[in-house]
Amino acid sequence: MFRQYADGPLPVAEDLCRRHICPPVYPSLTEAQLDHVVTALTERMNSHLATG
Repeated sequence: MFRQYADGPLPVAEDLCRRHICPPVYPSLTEAQLDHVVTALTERMNSHLATG
């Protein structure tokens, strides 16, 4: 179905791929792991906002 797009540029998909966040989500994720993910994302976002 998507074969026609296999060799061409996909600018919207490529842009989205550069900017998306994919956090770990699985049933056995512990509270400690969740806290680690939230802390890391918060620190990164704060750093990004501070540097523009």
